[in-house]
Amino acid sequence: ESHLPSARRARIAAMSASAPPRAYTQLGGQKTLADAVSDKMKTCGMTCLGLLVLISFGMQCCIYNMIALRFVEVHHKWAAEMTLDPSTALNYYTEKHRDHRFCDRQIESFGLTAEAAGKWFKEKGWRDLKFKSRAAEGVMQIDITAYYFAAGPDSPTVVLQHGNNCNNRDNTVITAAFFLHSMGFNVIAPNLRNHGDSGKTGRITWGQEEAYDTLGAWDYVVTDPEGKIGFAQRPEKTALMGFSMGGLISRVAFALEPRIPALFTDSAHWNARNVLEWSINQEYPGLGRFFLPSAWFWAEHITGHDLDRLIPEKLFQRVGDRRLLANIHATNDDIVPIQQSQDFIAYIKDTDFRVLQEWYEKLYGDDCEIHCRVHLQYPEKYKFFLCSFFSEVFDRTPEACGFGEGTSTLRFPTGIESTRRLTGEMIQQTSNGSLQRLVPAASTPSHVGARLREA
Repeated sequence: ESHLPSARRARIAAMSASAPPRAYTQLGGQKTLADAVSDKMKTCGMTCLGLLVLISFGMQCCIYNMIALRFVEVHHKWAAEMTLDPSTALNYYTEKHRDHRFCDRQIESFGLTAEAAGKWFKEKGWRDLKFKSRAAEGVMQIDITAYYFAAGPDSPTVVLQHGNNCNNRDNTVITAAFFLHSMGFNVIAPNLRNHGDSGKTGRITWGQEEAYDTLGAWDYVVTDPEGKIGFAQRPEKTALMGFSMGGLISRVAFALEPRIPALFTDSAHWNARNVLEWSINQEYPGLGRFFLPSAWFWAEHITGHDLDRLIPEKLFQRVGDRRLLANIHATNDDIVPIQQSQDFIAYIKDTDFRVLQEWYEKLYGDDCEIHCRVHLQYPEKYKFFLCSFFSEVFDRTPEACGFGEGTSTLRFPTGIESTRRLTGEMIQQTSNGSLQRLVPAASTPSHVGARLREA
């Protein structure tokens, strides 16, 4: 530097004195390189943590709103109009110019039944009832409305429970009510809370509260507290039948009330948690197992209930209960998967409950809705199935159903296997109304259904 001008040398010396030591040692209060890197990492870590929190929060919001809230929400998108009544409900469903999810093939197979039901209820009439749900700790007691179809004090009674977010004007309920009433049964069809014109709480609890609505209807029939029915039915003469979520609710009610003699379920849930996981996988393939814990947590938070408290697996006794069961499910059901009936049968086979009848049928696909639609595709066969089961339960003869003497042979696909391969069995109705298994028919296609032979 000796050759540089003195002024230039002075500036260089000043700059050198102000610069940090090249060794980055802790001199004069200066940070080391390690300290600088550590600060950078802390800043980056805090940023990443913040992003993870935001992502997690956003995901929980999505799970809350798009899965959990929908799982327990009350809506009327699937419900029959409240202006309908038993004499008009089924004709409404079969009018082709309206959009109510019946395809042309279902209308064709069910049209005559709908017309006959309308005429029947217009002539026979019905009663509108209102009563309280059964009292239970931690459950709001609420007003329940119902239709009652009277056959008389000498006839047994069936409580029909509709499914999720519909009402007692639904085609499932009105069809079963028509078949049963025309065969000589008393029928009561209640609206669950938050459904129809029953009281409102603003949430679906998947049986934790609704089971007491069904039991309220059963209690009303067996006590007739206001004398509106005209007689108090004996408990052993009052059975249950439920559809979809109403089937799950009926299973809970059946387990809670040991005096109920029998239960008939159609396309019913067995475990709501498993159905929720299945539904998530349908919408978000492969993510059900990951989203389910959060979705279930939020569903319980919204409802204020432990949704695993009242479930059939916990309530059904394995030993000592020999009451009677029947079950129907479409094998290609796209709302409540057939796995639910597989789980039901797997559980029941290790108990003392007696499954008198089963029917697992593949239904129309394409543009036809499948869930709770067996009665549309095979109305006469469905009626016969009802007659056979409840005749056995209540010790009646098929003559009381109007089928006449003798036997009628039908083919009901039965016996769900773990591989989901169906086998069929020939079923024969004997003179006392029971069903007997005849020749195994595993090779018979599940969509083939023999018509009821005219007596």
